[in-house]
Amino acid sequence: MKAQYVGDIGDFGKVLLLKRLAELGFKIGVNWVLTENDQSDDGKDRDYLAYRGVDCLCRCDTNLLERIAPLAGRMKSERSIGDLENLIRGFSKNAVFYSMNFNGDSMRRNCDDEAFDKLNTVAADLVFFDPDNGIGGERGP
Repeated sequence: MKAQYVGDIGDFGKVLLLKRLAELGFKIGVNWVLTENDQSDDGKDRDYLAYRGVDCLCRCDTNLLERIAPLAGRMKSERSIGDLENLIRGFSKNAVFYSMNFNGDSMRRNCDDEAFDKLNTVAADLVFFDPDNGIGGERGP
């Protein structure tokens, strides 16, 4: 996850899912696998906010759409994971987050261990794992 993604179409979907699970009584944990912003245009898919037709996402959750819109409207340099966490806390007061920045595989094991300690079964019933752009690793034949 990069801060530059905050408020894009993917965030609307993940926050909607977490909101629905919290409404069912689940204690929410989120493991952001944070990496630094880059020069790519990833996170640019924000045009969903302007669409108001039959398939408008507002039909899923008007309140959420209204609350995420200010985050989506920010310039790339002004986007913050903390703002997304505050949005999630708006419907899940006891949400727990792990958001250590890491760069490279050498820190990965330490981050994973810390995340498992913080996002344990007492703190959260389920943990949403949010990798940057997928999960790297060896590819099969």
